[in-house]
Amino acid sequence: MNLEKEFLGESLTQTERLYLNGLTQHDGYKVLVKLMDEACRIATQDVMKLDPEEDKYESKLKARSQRARNIAEFSVAILKSIKGNIEVSKQFKENEDNDRTSPATN
Repeated sequence: MNLEKEFLGESLTQTERLYLNGLTQHDGYKVLVKLMDEACRIATQDVMKLDPEEDKYESKLKARSQRARNIAEFSVAILKSIKGNIEVSKQFKENEDNDRTSPATN
């Protein structure tokens, strides 16, 4: 499964989506994004630090590359899903507002 292409949280309620929106407005959200970026950077550096002349280089390269990829995919999936759920929430709100302002048809 490629998490970058997945939309997480399809089953979230409107209230939960509003919580995510509030989370992005909080100063701590920027710190969370920064921590995710740092985790990706550290994992990538760990791959780059490998010495091709080391014993078991190929297996270490494979394992560290996969770890870096997993961290990056997870981070992207979470951030994209937060944005996606916020967009769904806004669309839901707009539809709800339109329903209230539109005359009822019988």
